[in-house]
Amino acid sequence: RKLNPTYGKTTFHYPIYLEPDVEQFVTKIAEHKKIEVQFLVNEWLRNNIKLIQSVEQVRNRVS
Repeated sequence: RKLNPTYGKTTFHYPIYLEPDVEQFVTKIAEHKKIEVQFLVNEWLRNNIKLIQSVEQVRNRVS
């Protein structure tokens, strides 16, 4: 029998509530790109994570 590495692990999904102005802005862009808001927000968050990680790498090299 193969072991399932995810067996017994729980994944939680957190709903994110956007303020009305942010929701309106994000919805407008998502509609223009013809994608769902969640995909746009995840794309933006991933890009921000990459940016933060690259800045941390540079900071660690300098210090």
